[in-house]
Amino acid sequence: MALTLVTHAEPSDRDLRRELQDAITSRNAADASTAAANRTLNKASELLCEAAQRVTRLKAAMDDMNAERVAARAQDVLAALKAGSPAPSAAAPWPAAADSAELTAALREFHALELAAGTLGGEFNAAVAVSARAANTVHILVTAIMEAEARALCADTLAAFDHYWRLRDQLSGYFRMDETKLTELQREIAITSMAKTSDGLGPRQARAAAKNPLYLESSNWMDFLDRIATGSEKKWRDYGQRLANDATARFEESTS
Repeated sequence: MALTLVTHAEPSDRDLRRELQDAITSRNAADASTAAANRTLNKASELLCEAAQRVTRLKAAMDDMNAERVAARAQDVLAALKAGSPAPSAAAPWPAAADSAELTAALREFHALELAAGTLGGEFNAAVAVSARAANTVHILVTAIMEAEARALCADTLAAFDHYWRLRDQLSGYFRMDETKLTELQREIAITSMAKTSDGLGPRQARAAAKNPLYLESSNWMDFLDRIATGSEKKWRDYGQRLANDATARFEESTS
């Protein structure tokens, strides 16, 4: 039985952008869910803080009341001893027993809010994880689209070189018939095809320097190339940011 080699074609730009749009929609939904979970958690945290403050106040009030009760019992014991009477027994009623019902209710409310906040915290963390995965998916797709476009530009650049040499070959016959024709253009083409000119300049620098002598200076030329690269980098970064929110964005729309 003959074996058939199965090759998997790279996804098209349209397929990638369709997948990116779905990923953007999912990421936005995940971000909205995370924001909602965060708001709910913040509200629960506020209520928990208020409940904790209420418990603290009630405990302080009860401590004060109990201190007053102890002081009152001490006065009763002291008076009895001075009068030669038997001291009040431990079974004797304490004056004005402090009501702990409000504190008990406050503690129950605090623990209930604490439990709810813990649950909400877990849900928020889970939502954050979903958002992170969704954002990473968008990043992967944006990177894939931009890399495919850069790869296509590389192919176009190589094809342009091939086209250049085909044109050179085609022109060579015409120039051979009469070397006096189009001499200025011949010279410019010759300079462009050189690795270095007689001045030691690269072909692009030599052509630019013919229009602007400042580019004869190496530092000026390097600054010029750096400005071009910096501007191009800014356009690519801007493109990536727009693409992460709009699957139909194009590099040509980038601002300079």
